[in-house]
Amino acid sequence: MAITINGNGTVTGISVGGLPDGCVDADTIASGVAGSWVKLSQVLNGGNVTDLTFDSLDTSTYRAFKFIGGMKPVTDDVFLDMRFRVGGSDLTTAKYDWGYTVMYPDNNVTGHSLNDQTYFKLFGDGGNTNREGWHLELMIVPHVDGHAGQIGNAITWQGHRLDDSGAFRTATGSGYYDVDDTYVNGFKLYPASGNFAEHNYTLYGIKA
Repeated sequence: MAITINGNGTVTGISVGGLPDGCVDADTIASGVAGSWVKLSQVLNGGNVTDLTFDSLDTSTYRAFKFIGGMKPVTDDVFLDMRFRVGGSDLTTAKYDWGYTVMYPDNNVTGHSLNDQTYFKLFGDGGNTNREGWHLELMIVPHVDGHAGQIGNAITWQGHRLDDSGAFRTATGSGYYDVDDTYVNGFKLYPASGNFAEHNYTLYGIKA
């Protein structure tokens, strides 16, 4: 019978006496199966906040971070923006390069891309009534000291928005912060104007 290590940390296919004592322990299973994605933070029913800010991310332990969530703005039809952070402060140098495509239900596709901005633009207009706003998955890959060629400080995302009339728009994008020797350890999501009225999210750290 094949030996299978399952995603929940259990092992099947081993009979009694089949392996010597100490051959497989909890650390072995966790490092190979259950330890790659670690839940760092979660809010399931968040209310009115200015922004969603995450600081002091452990880039020595985690190679990347995945944000999964949704937000609805207080102000109708505003954009969703993002900035990187270092040491608890926003990075505002005009070196944010980004682009995304938008797909419409009538099969039309448009795109938007800019260099040398002071922030990432993730989505266009988000409405402020029930089920409107933005819903996304966001991958963040920081640059870490000692890694090759200043490769990092990059993001990719996908998701959709519902505008003030409930119109559905799906988007996929990527971005890069083009400044040498910048070791990002935080990020901030915020509406271009006003606050978030409601939000939920889960943030994961992904081990190398």
